[in-house]
Amino acid sequence: MDEPIASQKQTSLIANRNYALLWIGQAFSLVGDYFFSATIAIWIIDRLARGASWLPLATGGVAMAATLPSLVVGPLAGVFVDRWSRRFTMIWTDGIRLALVLIFLSLSLSVTNNVVLLISCLFILLLIASGQQFFAPARVAVVADVVPREQHPQAYGSLQQANYLAQIIGPSLAAPLYIAFGPTWAFGLNALSFLVSFLVIMAIKLPIIKEDTAKEKQGFWSEFMEGLRFFVGSRILITLLISGMIFMFGGMAYNSFEYLYGVENLHIPEVWLGLYVGSFGIGVVLGLPFIGYLAKRFTEVQVLWIGLICSGVVMMILSRSTTMIPGMICGFLFGVFSSCIFVSVRPLTVLVTPRKLIGRVMAFETPMITVASLTGGLLASTLASTLLANLDVTVSGMNFGRLDTIFLLIGIMSISAGIFARLTLYRAVKKYRAEQANAG
Repeated sequence: MDEPIASQKQTSLIANRNYALLWIGQAFSLVGDYFFSATIAIWIIDRLARGASWLPLATGGVAMAATLPSLVVGPLAGVFVDRWSRRFTMIWTDGIRLALVLIFLSLSLSVTNNVVLLISCLFILLLIASGQQFFAPARVAVVADVVPREQHPQAYGSLQQANYLAQIIGPSLAAPLYIAFGPTWAFGLNALSFLVSFLVIMAIKLPIIKEDTAKEKQGFWSEFMEGLRFFVGSRILITLLISGMIFMFGGMAYNSFEYLYGVENLHIPEVWLGLYVGSFGIGVVLGLPFIGYLAKRFTEVQVLWIGLICSGVVMMILSRSTTMIPGMICGFLFGVFSSCIFVSVRPLTVLVTPRKLIGRVMAFETPMITVASLTGGLLASTLASTLLANLDVTVSGMNFGRLDTIFLLIGIMSISAGIFARLTLYRAVKKYRAEQANAG
């Protein structure tokens, strides 16, 4: 039986049974997802579209299939997430994705036509990503229910840590296991990961929330507009969105040139490129526990704006670096300071959002962040290939080329986002907390 929320005692995250189960399930599921998508990309390159002139289009379709649902399905999914039981939403989403992967596994064993298999690959990725648009906002709400507010930075940060670990482990295992066992093994592993997630979420016991039993029935678009009005009318949420969009705009531009920057500007041998690129992920994984600790001693707003400014400073230093070791140090520090955003933004969002609107708020926020990321990557790639393609100027004894100039601009943008967050967010959150304390 679920326990009333008032009876919950604050314990460490490790001792919090519900959160521990959720984390374990997500760790398995995320590793399976990254392993699955990486294996599909390798399968397309090695077999399904090998030698075809449209191979780049096919590999690009993998990323597009994983991204498109956040723009199309995401904004609408939030209404249903707020209507339904969040735990039930997570359970049926994992159950359906498990069934879909098993069907795809059977198809891969019985069909030999490469075109059919390629279309099936992109379609299954599209469906899995669509399910994630329901699962992710429901998970945010469940964490808010099972973890005391004081531990939200560590809780959401720890889930982000699991995500980055999965990004490192999943693709790293994909290539050798594909060579050893073929693609079907990866499909089976992803199905197993959804099964594990399904079972552990079944074991989670959520507290009873009285407001869930007193919802007014409205039409879909009425509920949609209710969430949109709340989101647009919240100064805190809009500030978080703008800061996040600026950061992700620059972050995707950085990601687009990680390998190329390592070769052209840092002069890193190809054998060491993976280590340089991986330094960012290592910084995030190692930085999240430390930043989570700082969020307890200070405030999420302080962690956010300082992290944004420090990220910008590190990016500007990286733009002036010309060798591997300084580049790796900057990549590591960029990962550490980026974790400030992961630790602070979600707790602040949950802080100011009524529980009944969490799904819709997440549904409005995520597509905008995705658009900013895609725009940043596209604009940076376009500039590097056109207007800045032949840039080679010297100012005050410093040389500027196409990639380091873009990195310098990314740093300036991140610093600007930090200043904006400090000037706009600090007083608004302080005022909100004071109002909540007086109301309580």
